[in-house]
Amino acid sequence: MQLQSLFPSTALNYYKTPSNTLLSSLLLLLLTANLFPNLAEARVTKVNTIETFYNNARNERNYTFVKYFTNWCSHCKRLEPIYKDLSDNYKVSTGNITLFDIPLNLEEIGETSIDNKININFLEVDCEQFGRFEICSRLEGFPYLEVIKPLKKEEQTLPQEEEKPLGFWKKLLSVFFILDDNLLNFVDRTVEFDGNRDLQSLTKFLDNIILHDYNLNLIDRIIASECEPNGDAICHRAAEYHRNISDLDTEEIMLENSLLVTKDSNDLAALPELKFKLLLIQAMKKKKEQQQQQQQNAKSMEYDEL
Repeated sequence: MQLQSLFPSTALNYYKTPSNTLLSSLLLLLLTANLFPNLAEARVTKVNTIETFYNNARNERNYTFVKYFTNWCSHCKRLEPIYKDLSDNYKVSTGNITLFDIPLNLEEIGETSIDNKININFLEVDCEQFGRFEICSRLEGFPYLEVIKPLKKEEQTLPQEEEKPLGFWKKLLSVFFILDDNLLNFVDRTVEFDGNRDLQSLTKFLDNIILHDYNLNLIDRIIASECEPNGDAICHRAAEYHRNISDLDTEEIMLENSLLVTKDSNDLAALPELKFKLLLIQAMKKKKEQQQQQQQNAKSMEYDEL
């Protein structure tokens, strides 16, 4: 689109005069932002340095969706417009999900789930450029898609490990690859995408990850007794359910049976709450086992002291 089609020639001549050079530049910037928003703000960040990658991967607030590609890969080229469309238009959605008869809206949960408003960073890594780095050399094929989850609160405060000398095998491998210990800072927080590389599948993939993290965060708050009666309604009702469980094994069996029946009947609306309750039961059993182990350890210490 040419400026002549938008403004009369006299107006354009005015903005071309030397005294109005700055005003002309500002006008062009505004036009670019409004008429060509994709040019004004690209959602996909191309990784040009390894520091850019790790600055995004070690993130306390945002999810990072990464596309690893090569220029010779035909599947990578077909994925490019789909990935761009996802980055431009993705908006977290939970559909018609309800938990404890309360509609779940992840867009409005704020600090009640993850630390801040849910955001997604979209990266693309050219593995021809970074092929010698472990971020690419660990991959078996392209394109490769993964989501790096935000750091948990306890991970944000972990002290940095002191640099250690390379062992024999690392020295040998470093002849062929650039070994980067920073890989350990994010690889445990990754979720690999394994499915059809279409917009609908990628969107559902992101939604499921965010919903799963919401459930885990909610369970942590319930077990820690952090659900206020006048606060998050879902948290409050889930805490009531938690308090009323008398036998964990019996409840788990009942939920597993209900889950099978629900899947057979295609009652999709009931699935999210059943899955959440099962996750809660499993977390409660794990905590109970940890407490029992701590008690046994304490008794063993008392016995040793005697």
